[in-house]
Amino acid sequence: MATKVIEDYVNLTSLHISELPEFLKDVQIRGSGKSYYSTERFTGFNISGNKLTSLKNCPSVIGGDFLARNCKLKSLVGGPNYVAGHYIVEHNRLTSLEGMAHTIGGNVDISYNPITSLKHLPVSLAYRNLTAMYTKLVTLEHCPKNVQNLFLDGNHTLMSFEGCPDNISHLSATGCSVDSFKGLPNAMRGSLTITSERNFNSLDGLPGYFGNTLTLYYGNFKHFIGEDELIKQIILRTNLGSQQIILLG
Repeated sequence: MATKVIEDYVNLTSLHISELPEFLKDVQIRGSGKSYYSTERFTGFNISGNKLTSLKNCPSVIGGDFLARNCKLKSLVGGPNYVAGHYIVEHNRLTSLEGMAHTIGGNVDISYNPITSLKHLPVSLAYRNLTAMYTKLVTLEHCPKNVQNLFLDGNHTLMSFEGCPDNISHLSATGCSVDSFKGLPNAMRGSLTITSERNFNSLDGLPGYFGNTLTLYYGNFKHFIGEDELIKQIILRTNLGSQQIILLG
């Protein structure tokens, strides 16, 4: 049986559908349109803003972006196996990433889902950007090892950086619940931003090298060290100058 191919892009946004049309099953989408992240033409399959609870009948191969934002998805099982572009499933009801595409060529955004684990993410991400804001993650276990830019803001349940990739460049984790730098790599080529609902008792685990800035909430440290002393200790432990250290609060 010949593979079914749609050469154009497919846009099914905000149609209030609760199930994808059956004719899309096992289809390959190769078309182009306007890109989600740039002024380029979009490529792929956009089903955002619908009442979908599953990806039943979803195309298996998408030669561009897969956008399923603001649906009611409870599972990714049945979704595409291959996505050449970005994979965006923010604002759904996902508790697991089981069923996520094995190959993803762009950014991944799983924000605003009550997921508790990064298990089932691809082993590597071609674009190396992962956004997982406002989830229920506790650690970074199962995070793809080649991720370089990691955005974790609003994860009040995040208790540890264990599992953080060694080659991370930029990490933002505001509003988390960590109380230690342990789990972070020894060097970061970009910036680190952390504010927490718990206090730190030491600077142990703080990376020794930064390519950009370090931003911390001073309130997480003031119970054991003064602001001037905190900056002094950071300078002694890292390559940072005082102008690269930003203390909030």
